[in-house]
Amino acid sequence: MGDYGTLISQNLIKMSKLIVRDLGLEGYSSVSHKMREFTQQRTANTTDEFWCLQHPAVFTLGANADQKHILSHTDIPIVQSDRGGQHTSNELRAELA
Repeated sequence: MGDYGTLISQNLIKMSKLIVRDLGLEGYSSVSHKMREFTQQRTANTTDEFWCLQHPAVFTLGANADQKHILSHTDIPIVQSDRGGQHTSNELRAELA
């Protein structure tokens, strides 16, 4: 393909500003709600944002999931999600994405 300079000059890579936010430890549902609000209010001129955070452990049930798929009682909250898939364990751990 070529080096970055060539790709940028050919408009194959668009360089833009990015806001990086360190949100610390926040609840899954709270941040999910804030992300939906941010996305709904975006315009063509909205600067992209990268949110860094951790949230306490939750199980998310995707759009195709059924709460009956959780086979045992747990103290970990179960949150319905509008994303695809079945169920996901979202545990508190350090990751870089």
